[in-house]
Amino acid sequence: MPHLSIPSTVVRSNYPAASGDRSAVSKLPLELLSEVFLILAGTTVKEYGVPVVASDVVAQVCWKWRALALSMSRLWQRFIVTERCTIITVQERLLRSNMRPLEVQILGWPTSTTFAEGLLPVVRAIAGQSRRVKYFVVTGLDLDYTELIMEEFSETAPILRTLYIDADVQEVLQEALPARTLSLFGGQTPQLLRATVIGAPVSLDSFSTLKKLVLQNQIHTSVPKLLSALRRCPELQELNLGFVRRCWDKNTSYPTDPIDLPCLKQLVLDGKQDDVLHTLAHVTFPTTTSVSLWMFYGAVAEREAPHCTSLQTITSRIKHAEIDFVTDLVHASFKLTVTSPADRFVATFDWLMDGEDDGPHGQPSMRFDVLRLSALEHLTVKAIPTSRLTHSAEWGRLFDLMPALKKIEFDVPHPHIDAVNLFSPLIIALTPGSSRAKHEAPDAEGIVVRCPQLETMCVAAFWRLSLPGVYLELAFKRLLDGRAALRLRSRVDVLSQVSTET
Repeated sequence: MPHLSIPSTVVRSNYPAASGDRSAVSKLPLELLSEVFLILAGTTVKEYGVPVVASDVVAQVCWKWRALALSMSRLWQRFIVTERCTIITVQERLLRSNMRPLEVQILGWPTSTTFAEGLLPVVRAIAGQSRRVKYFVVTGLDLDYTELIMEEFSETAPILRTLYIDADVQEVLQEALPARTLSLFGGQTPQLLRATVIGAPVSLDSFSTLKKLVLQNQIHTSVPKLLSALRRCPELQELNLGFVRRCWDKNTSYPTDPIDLPCLKQLVLDGKQDDVLHTLAHVTFPTTTSVSLWMFYGAVAEREAPHCTSLQTITSRIKHAEIDFVTDLVHASFKLTVTSPADRFVATFDWLMDGEDDGPHGQPSMRFDVLRLSALEHLTVKAIPTSRLTHSAEWGRLFDLMPALKKIEFDVPHPHIDAVNLFSPLIIALTPGSSRAKHEAPDAEGIVVRCPQLETMCVAAFWRLSLPGVYLELAFKRLLDGRAALRLRSRVDVLSQVSTET
């Protein structure tokens, strides 16, 4: 909902009606005023630093506006529960709402010493109207207080459409938490369409009609139960999952009986590579789905990768992709991101520098091969590791996925590093005869030639002056192998050519 940081004192002082002035504003017809009030009812402002419903403020402007506001039950169906709420004001608001569906937002605050005597009685009064709750939010409280609130909302919520729970749980402490599950409205939410749960371990048993599901920091959520919930939500349009640790059986057999999500428009998966790939191997979705993946600290997920069929169908259609390959010194890791804006696809692989063994096979536990880039013709490299160079085997494993590649464009800023050192891992990977990963074999003659259709490499002018030696060696070896001539061009030349053709 909209949020405006407008002090109520400013709102009141701008209306002449408050001082009895018969201005044009004070002469507005009630019908028009009521429409304005309804707009404000969906807006949040801050009164003395505390969020309130904007329509509450207009009821304080003058007797005429107050009388109109009190007569409109739709202005009182939204509750923002903070430390300023009292049981009397909540009861009065419930009375004024005249049995309309309720929108409830319970907002925590930093000092929670008065929780039991302040917030809980207010929550209890609203919980008695669970059957009227259509929109429900709890945020800003720790897990214990969140659990206390949800215990109050134990009755069925037959018209609940939107659920948002964000429990403040530090990930460091999450591992030590005992396994527990919060029950939501007695497990009776038959019309729930949108559910977002962060930190709080909730039961997924009542989820059956969802169109949006967001689960983040779910350390005790069982993946089999999650998959069971997905199977009950065939009309799901948005799925966002963040895993903390593996919660599935290592002995899962493949292929599995996939869960079809034909309406899925957006898929976001974030967690350890095995968890992400395990989930992808269990679901199918349309090629029009927007996909965002973040996979870190890989293990050898050999069983899952071949069965991520929907993902591979999407990536096999990509013609142009961008790559960001960087070092994250804060977490001492490499991050490789493959993006295709036109196909609404992004995948990030994140692995520790200590896991990079600098051997001929690089870091094979990161499953780049889950991406099928068989149709890729144009690759734009946006960043290359500079603080610590990765092994050429990583680039080799990437280029092995791109047999149709014709053009590599380097849109790399100029760091304080020698160009030959910066580009050498990539150039070595493209040079005929370079080694492959363990699970891949060379061609019939024993010579590896990656990207056999590669014709053009585009670099910035300041890079081109530094690369003739290594480039000529690469071009010469590829030419000897019978490949097409490899042209080294400046990005300025290419851009000028495109502009002229246009």
